[in-house]
Amino acid sequence: MEIVEDREINGQRRLVLATGLNSRAFAKSKLTAALTERGIVIGHDGTVAEWRADGTFFDEARDEICVTGPAFPGDSLLSALGKGAAPAWAILQTSLAAIGKAFSEKKIGEAELSAIADAGPGAILVGEDGATLALPPQLYLRCLASHGETAEIQTRSLWTHPDSRTLNATWAFSFMAGTLAYRIVAGTAPFGGQQRLGHRLRQAEAIAFEMRNGFFEPIASVVWAIRPAAAACIDALVSTATATSTDTLASFGPSLDAIIDPAKAAIPESEDFAAAREACAKKIAARAARKAFFRRNRGAFRIGAIAVIAVAVFVGMYVNDLRAKPDTMGLSPAQIVGGYYDAIAALDQEIPRAYGVKGLKTPYDDTVTNFYVTSRVRTNFEGVGIESPARLFATKRYDRGMLYGISRFAVESSFVAGDRAEFNVSFWLWLPMSESAQDQQNAGTVNAEEAPLQVSVYRCVDKLTLEWQKDRWKIAAIDQISRKLTTDNGKKLLEAVREGTAIDLPYAPSAEEIAKEKAAQ
Repeated sequence: MEIVEDREINGQRRLVLATGLNSRAFAKSKLTAALTERGIVIGHDGTVAEWRADGTFFDEARDEICVTGPAFPGDSLLSALGKGAAPAWAILQTSLAAIGKAFSEKKIGEAELSAIADAGPGAILVGEDGATLALPPQLYLRCLASHGETAEIQTRSLWTHPDSRTLNATWAFSFMAGTLAYRIVAGTAPFGGQQRLGHRLRQAEAIAFEMRNGFFEPIASVVWAIRPAAAACIDALVSTATATSTDTLASFGPSLDAIIDPAKAAIPESEDFAAAREACAKKIAARAARKAFFRRNRGAFRIGAIAVIAVAVFVGMYVNDLRAKPDTMGLSPAQIVGGYYDAIAALDQEIPRAYGVKGLKTPYDDTVTNFYVTSRVRTNFEGVGIESPARLFATKRYDRGMLYGISRFAVESSFVAGDRAEFNVSFWLWLPMSESAQDQQNAGTVNAEEAPLQVSVYRCVDKLTLEWQKDRWKIAAIDQISRKLTTDNGKKLLEAVREGTAIDLPYAPSAEEIAKEKAAQ
């Protein structure tokens, strides 16, 4: 997803950054603190100048505030990927030459190079005149944070190292260049996350896990006609075992032909190569899954080494429990916030503990614990457990389970500054309890078989504070700004769902949530 574009405003070309925030959210976000941050323009002749945002405007069509700055016609390294391999390669090489030269001549320092690498390819633009623009990194990252986890993954997580803030600046920048070079030549990103590990880890965690452990298919096993020297260069850039610079990659120049063997390019790939490619992919996937397994259960293996008698029990646990131990390392604040509320909706008690600082107390601790226990009891004795709002709306059928979950979760505003981040979020919380339904049963107006649906829907607004601790973000506090009961009339709600009119209710799950539930059935 691109959040930067060249647009005409009042008859003038301007560079625009979409904040993803409406006027009210923008006013609360403190994003204005980043408006004075310095960006860098490196001319084709090696000169270095400043680029700064100089205004904002409200885009009525998108209902969001946009930040504007001097025009810079061109393509970001991210958008260039959609132009085809040859143009994308030339654009990448132009940026590498410009940034590399400016860094070697000390026109930009290590801190600036590190910030450029951390912001990702969407924040680096190559102009039509050959100049390169590195947008103000914090301004870009704050805008990106408001667009959600999916945008964060597609725009940044696939390309930047999860530890880019603490890596050597040259290595961090080289890693990003390597992932882009791999994508341009191979047509796919080197690190696929859940493509290899399935759903053992969340997508962002899976990508970070693969990057740290170097789980990727060597590009020579993917691209038939690549020259060995080019393959070795790209593999070295994306490997965590080798600290390198972009000098070798830049030496191949702007023509994609320089890394392609013309003799092999003239003939189709062999059947042996295709078979070897498939075997390599399976081997890497198996290694990644095995590493994730041992990482997830390393504590238990230590115990097993001491208490040999318990080995059989532990092996059974390993086989039956394939879920990864959650971890926030490598995750952005937006990904942590989204993952936290996904866990609350799923009654997952591990993720909230792992994502918060030690000893963190939240408004949802008792709710998750109590409903988890109740759902397990009902599953064992009645054969029914939790039923999500999205499932109710997708099937238009109530199966007597506990209606619990979250609908229409949204980040209203956010800001990230140094080692601190704040998010204001809103959502509808569905709880499987209802005073009005209980009153009907107590009054004897309905029998047990006709007992009304027990549900209360609350409109919630929370404020989350996150802190950077050593090498990762953690939730430091969750303040419940408001929690207002909207309805507890389950009978009326169920009738509306069956009639198809409930979809217009403000707390009804979104079309995306319903579609996702249908796809999972």
